[in-house]
Amino acid sequence: MTSQPARGEWAATPSASESVRTTVLLFGCFVAFVLAGGVITLENVSTSTADGNSLRQATFLAFFFAAVALAKPLQNPRRLLVLPLALTVALAWCWLSVSWSNVPDVAIRRIALTTMIIFTEFLAVSLLRTETTLRIVTRVCIALLAANLLVVVLVPAIGVHHSNEIESDLAGDWRGLMLHKNFAGSVTAFTFLLCWFNPVKLGRWARIAALAAAAFFLWGANSKTSIGLLLPSILGGVIYAKYYSARPRALRFSLAAAAVVAAIAIIANQETIAAAFDSPDALTGRVQIWPLLTQYIAEHPWLGSGYGSFWNIGPSGPIYLYSDDWVSGLASGHQGFLDLLAQIGAPGLLLVIYATIFGPLRTLATLKTLPRANVALLIALLVFCVGHNFTESSLLDRDANVNFFLMLVIAIIECERRLKSSAETQAA
Repeated sequence: MTSQPARGEWAATPSASESVRTTVLLFGCFVAFVLAGGVITLENVSTSTADGNSLRQATFLAFFFAAVALAKPLQNPRRLLVLPLALTVALAWCWLSVSWSNVPDVAIRRIALTTMIIFTEFLAVSLLRTETTLRIVTRVCIALLAANLLVVVLVPAIGVHHSNEIESDLAGDWRGLMLHKNFAGSVTAFTFLLCWFNPVKLGRWARIAALAAAAFFLWGANSKTSIGLLLPSILGGVIYAKYYSARPRALRFSLAAAAVVAAIAIIANQETIAAAFDSPDALTGRVQIWPLLTQYIAEHPWLGSGYGSFWNIGPSGPIYLYSDDWVSGLASGHQGFLDLLAQIGAPGLLLVIYATIFGPLRTLATLKTLPRANVALLIALLVFCVGHNFTESSLLDRDANVNFFLMLVIAIIECERRLKSSAETQAA
């Protein structure tokens, strides 16, 4: 593993092969734990306290140290330099924001967990490379999809939301073995995208069966955000992959034209859109949350409350200054960009946006040899993750499913960039 085999090839030595198998097993368990860890650790879904789950934290710490050990940094410390500079700077700002948090113990625990998970993911991708990473993630996602469907059919008391739960309006929606139908929905949507673009050869019938099963579960879960983002994600991947290497000008023109059309449509229908947002039930109540966030942001635009120091920290949370009803008991503002803006201020949000969106896109544009199927998948996943954060909060949020896939995209792009740079250096 640490001998750095060529793309898609295993190292020939027995010791390296054994190391590869260990890393594959470790990463597979890591992916499964991230995507279904709430169930594995029996995590409480209550949002009224800042207490963490010690088993969850200890497990991620174990994954972190295991990944570091497999990289054998004593032989070559540079193997630990896996994060791109932009993401390193963004994380450093989040760590700095702990200094102005009113709950520094909570903030440190949360940013430490986020950093460990991201670093573990990047380190695993750097060791396994793109093809093996995608193969592992795809198989774990398909296995979770099968498990979710089985739980719905065989144990509906667990696999289906019921009217006696806190969110009674979810009654009848499928969640499988996940804690919430939205968690199950996002993972299933990612499974659909992985199988749609098929960068890992599944076989025709296995791919069709996985796509059908994913579509069926999404319908049962009634996860509106995930369903609504599938088509834009697929189109984004297809369009980018078609034009990114051959006709970049055509791609830029298409994106600009799409932006203009979207702007015209919004302007032409602004009264209808405004009327929809005037309803307190619009976007399942999110429009009652966002004004409180924007009010806090207007009063604290530069620094915010500190990373992880706005929601879910009890009565000391800033949200209690603006609300004492159901909103104050939420775990997030259901808008990833607003949530981060409220926590780390405008400078921090700009750093995160560049590190997670524009920086990776800029790097991807230089990787002309990357297979089109992989490029399409990466763009589709990126579109989904960005779009998801307009109605949910997952951006740079610990082990959130969507953040895991966003970091996966960035880690693969960074891995490919380093391979390209290494090849150019050797050829020089």
